[in-house]
Amino acid sequence: MRWTEKITVGLISGLIAGFSVLGIGGRIAMRLIAMAQGQPQKFTARGTLGVLVVFSIIGMILSVPFAALQGHMRSSNMQKGATFGLLLTLVIVWAMPMVPLVLGNDGADGLSSGSIAARILFSVLFLAYGVIVASVSERLEKIEVS
Repeated sequence: MRWTEKITVGLISGLIAGFSVLGIGGRIAMRLIAMAQGQPQKFTARGTLGVLVVFSIIGMILSVPFAALQGHMRSSNMQKGATFGLLLTLVIVWAMPMVPLVLGNDGADGLSSGSIAARILFSVLFLAYGVIVASVSERLEKIEVS
């Protein structure tokens, strides 16, 4: 498979996983977090559409490294996806939000119970995202275009 085909497969699988897992799943997670914290639920159709579009784009961007590197990993496709999802979880969900706290920013959230609950929910989503990207890309690679 050529480089351009790998990237195309990655972008399509990232779009599908980004929309379905990160977009829909992320919106459900946001609803659950708001309910658990007793916050008013001001979710609109426009806001939901925005979340779906943003997470679809993020899904596409995040899938490119997976598409580029998956041929160099020696494991099953599902293991590759789970490893990729775990790496994303560690970096995006756990490490990046801690940067302001480490830098001494007083506005940082730290590790409140709401923050931990949100991180756990989004950890599951990013792990599932990695597995879905791997699964969809494996299926797309089997399709031959004439």
